[in-house]
Amino acid sequence: MSYEEAKNNLFASIQLLKKCGHWKKDGQLGEFRLVKFYYAGQDMLFVDMIAINENRTQYNLVFSFSFREINNDHAEIGIDSLSCEPLEPNIIKITAGAHNGHNNKYFKFELLIDGREQSYVYKQVPSN
Repeated sequence: MSYEEAKNNLFASIQLLKKCGHWKKDGQLGEFRLVKFYYAGQDMLFVDMIAINENRTQYNLVFSFSFREINNDHAEIGIDSLSCEPLEPNIIKITAGAHNGHNNKYFKFELLIDGREQSYVYKQVPSN
């Protein structure tokens, strides 16, 4: 599910909104924002790259990461133990646990977000 598809329902369903490090690209500076919300029977996860506007009155969305491995509106995924950690400028790491409602399996995952390249790497990690 894309950010565009979900944004109309975003504010009513927000479960977590958290700053998580800084980014710099093409002379522009901003922050990463972790967003978790409930939609279509499951938790959805996004990371926004936001920057303050010229008037310094509000943040504007510069880019949003949606994760196809998690944001499948038919997967019935519940996300818990969600945390984010800035590793260096432009790079953050997200870790979480998730429960898949279809097969009743619990798994853990990591997302490594690169703001400069506007890319991410998803990795499922062993859960004990």
